[in-house]
Amino acid sequence: MVPLLKLGLTLVSLIIVELIAVVESNTTMVSFLAINYGTIIIPDEKCEQIVQKEIEILAIIVTKKKILILTSDYHVFDLSANFYDSTTNTVNLFQKSTLMSDKYPKLWLDSKFDSMKSTFKDVRFIIDYKNDIWLCFLTPFLAPNSGINYNVYNGEIVDGWHQQKHDAEIFISTDIDSYQYVVRTNEGIKFNMINTISKNSDNDDYYINKRFSTVCKYFDNADSKIYFKQFSPYENCENNGHFDVDWSIINGFVTDGFFHIVTTKGVLIFKEQIFHRQFTPFPVKQRSLQEFFYVQFLFQFIQRNHFSGLLPF
Repeated sequence: MVPLLKLGLTLVSLIIVELIAVVESNTTMVSFLAINYGTIIIPDEKCEQIVQKEIEILAIIVTKKKILILTSDYHVFDLSANFYDSTTNTVNLFQKSTLMSDKYPKLWLDSKFDSMKSTFKDVRFIIDYKNDIWLCFLTPFLAPNSGINYNVYNGEIVDGWHQQKHDAEIFISTDIDSYQYVVRTNEGIKFNMINTISKNSDNDDYYINKRFSTVCKYFDNADSKIYFKQFSPYENCENNGHFDVDWSIINGFVTDGFFHIVTTKGVLIFKEQIFHRQFTPFPVKQRSLQEFFYVQFLFQFIQRNHFSGLLPF
């Protein structure tokens, strides 16, 4: 059982006069006494599964207005962009997730999507010239059917893509309308930038630069300082006396001028300028998943003069 303090259980109203935690038989029960209105914050199970790595994040999409998080068990967090706090580097998950079947019923009931749920190789996304978000469910390279692209705003569904030869790619959204990033992870960690692309674009021909920028670190046992470098075909980090980073990247996004790269070990935060200032060292801030995803939501008591009981979670 995760300690209550780690879960961030806090009082947000002085009207609640007593809050006592009791642990019995691996079940945490919160005993409370409330007078009139009272509000406490309790953790959402789906958020806890994310930080405990019990479910995977398929995509994190951040725009000027919205944060979308898709999970491997087909749940969706649809948040306002201001739920990210740049002063604390925290995504505040202050509302519960929604089943994809409820959030996007047209997609869920689509016969092609239904028949291919188990065969999708990965989920990507594009933000088109209208600033619409498209979820792109890719099928394997040799699959008989292409994937599906789905517009989260108007429900439009179009034929999507197969995976191409560079199958270890991760899309990184930005809060700037005109571009995104893509990361390759099959030979080191390499970044490139892509212009805004449409739902019908060739998904293997959107890179701004012919060469990807490799991420190198100065010290073998630490990721505290890194740089990007567009190497020639026979160059690498070792040729420059440095080391490849070893990041197991899940997803990521750029907002307020900073990369936020979510890995299996935590979140790496560094300035976006690193992409444009080649071979220039930049520091990396590291946060745990528990610190980065603030896994709580509000629970509102109904108005009663005297109310007490046990609340399981």
